[in-house]
Amino acid sequence: MWAEWSYNTSQHSGTTKTPFEVTFGKPPPTIPQYLEGTSSIAAVDELLETREIMLADLRRK
Repeated sequence: MWAEWSYNTSQHSGTTKTPFEVTFGKPPPTIPQYLEGTSSIAAVDELLETREIMLADLRRK
C-alpha cells in the first residue's frame, strides 16, 4: 500500500506531475499529522502514534 501511495504521489520527470495529479487534476492529499490522544480507543491511539514516529524517521532520511 505505501509503495503504491509513494509512486502515485511522486512527481515524474516526463510529466512533471504525479500520477494522482494527472488522474484527478489536483495535487494528492497529504497524510494528516496525528495529534496524540485524539482517539478514545487506546489501540488506535498507539497505532497512530507508531505511524507518526515512522513517518518522522522517514522524513529525516
